[in-house]
Amino acid sequence: STIDDLTQLYQMMQAQGRCFHGTVLEIGSGWFPLAGIIARLAGADRVILTDISPNMDDETFRAAVRLVIERLDDLADRFSFEPRTARMLLERAVRPVDLELHYKAPLNLADVPDGSVDLVMSRACFEHIPVAELKGLIVALTTKLSRCGIMAHSIDNSDHLAQVDPTISRLNFLTWTEAKHRLVWKIAGGWRESYASS
Repeated sequence: STIDDLTQLYQMMQAQGRCFHGTVLEIGSGWFPLAGIIARLAGADRVILTDISPNMDDETFRAAVRLVIERLDDLADRFSFEPRTARMLLERAVRPVDLELHYKAPLNLADVPDGSVDLVMSRACFEHIPVAELKGLIVALTTKLSRCGIMAHSIDNSDHLAQVDPTISRLNFLTWTEAKHRLVWKIAGGWRESYASS
């Protein structure tokens, strides 16, 4: 689903005459930085990967690299990059920094200079952030964009458990009690602490 969501984002960007270039900031990169790796191969000079707490490590990075190598021809077609050059880069990459991927977990937006980011992107992340904090985050991210910078976000408002359990409806979360929703927001509350100082 990460690759499919990123493909949709990329197609929307292309429709606006945009592509991966310059500095890309990904909000909520997770354990496997597939989107960041693909953005780098597709033209970004530098990618800042972020999370509220450290998830990715060298082992999960290498697992993501292996997955990209396994699907390299398909990904090169989807994201318009040259597969042979990409393969050489990937086969030499042992750590994220080898691909100009810089992991910030937790992210302190004060460390990102204003006007320095060409693309802010996220996938299946913003739906986990309470609306009040999300508004503040978007305002803070806007100041980080370069003069021609853009944001591109894929928001998945379905029940995420349905992705791994076909017996669960994509709308299952609508059946949750108010207490369960409060518990989920409490777990997601780390966003408030991470971005409050930004």
